[in-house]
This record gives sequence, structure tokens and C-alpha cells, in this order.
Amino acid sequence: MGKKFAYIRVSSREQNENRQLDSLQGLKVDEIIVEKASGKNFVGREKYQAMKAQLRTDDLVIVKSIDRFGRNYTQICKEWESLINMGVDIQVLDMPIL
Repeated sequence: MGKKFAYIRVSSREQNENRQLDSLQGLKVDEIIVEKASGKNFVGREKYQAMKAQLRTDDLVIVKSIDRFGRNYTQICKEWESLINMGVDIQVLDMPIL
């Protein structure tokens, strides 16, 4: 198993990321990335892009819920496929079947 990354995103500076951080209790995570940025697209998210540049085969990206990963269904699917093609697994805590 590779490295485990938790990606925490809130849309604005006023929003609080504690609910997402609390969801990681009991999980072994190597690195937590917290970003305050719109979920509209993946391009403008500097911390997400920096995390993605670090990802290697057998790494795992953990998100609380799919809407924390992104807001646009088409872009989520494309990004998901990109990570899978890199050999990276994705875990959505609110959707254990994924």
C-alpha cells in the first residue's frame, strides 16, 4: 500500500473544515490537505494540484463525500478516471461502496 492522503475542501474562508477532519478519526492518514476553494473545477485548486503531483501508484485519496471532491459531475468523472489511470485509489467515506 502506498501513501494515504486525505483531501479536505470547503468552498469559502467562512466555512469550517472540522466536520471533514472529524470524519478521519480512527483512520491512518499520512498527509492531510486542507483547501478553501470552489469545487467548480480542479484547475484553480492549488493544493489539490500539488497533492496530485505527489500521487504515485498504490496511493489512496480519501474524501468525506463526493461533493467535497468536486461539484461538476462531468469534471469529477474525468478527474476520477485520471487518478485511477495513475494507479491511485479513491475512498469516499460517505459512500463506502466506492
